[in-house]
Amino acid sequence: MGKLTIKDGYKVCRECEAKKPISQFGYTKDSRFGKSYIDSACKSCRKIATYEWRAKNPQRNKDIGSRNRAKLKLEVISHYGKNGSAVCVGCGFTDIRALCIDHIFNNGAEERKSIKDKYFAGALFHRWLRNNNYPPGYQILCANCNLIKEIERRNGNNYTP
Repeated sequence: MGKLTIKDGYKVCRECEAKKPISQFGYTKDSRFGKSYIDSACKSCRKIATYEWRAKNPQRNKDIGSRNRAKLKLEVISHYGKNGSAVCVGCGFTDIRALCIDHIFNNGAEERKSIKDKYFAGALFHRWLRNNNYPPGYQILCANCNLIKEIERRNGNNYTP
């Protein structure tokens, strides 16, 4: 193990070798043991190193982002799907590529206006749902059922999958 580097609420950064308060350091979570550790580099040095790594590894960075977004989508869709699985509540369709989140009360436009972000969709929306403990008012529909619901709404009919 290394020597103790924290004294009186301060720590020396491994990269810039400056003595900084602990609040200037991030935490790394070790999933193997379920513990969090204070980083050895300060937040500003870690940020610089991250940007450098992303510049050197653009394809790997893109792959990691795609994998994380797909994992998040599956998590959210499984939560709102039928019986905790990624299934359309209307017809039982299971291909995740065509499954989407539907506002049960048709209030998606008002929700985006209240958030004041017209681009509030995709991974950003999925992250918001997870961070807000999966609020009620959403369901999973396939693209076909979602379109049928919208057509029925515009015709003044009530469509319930």
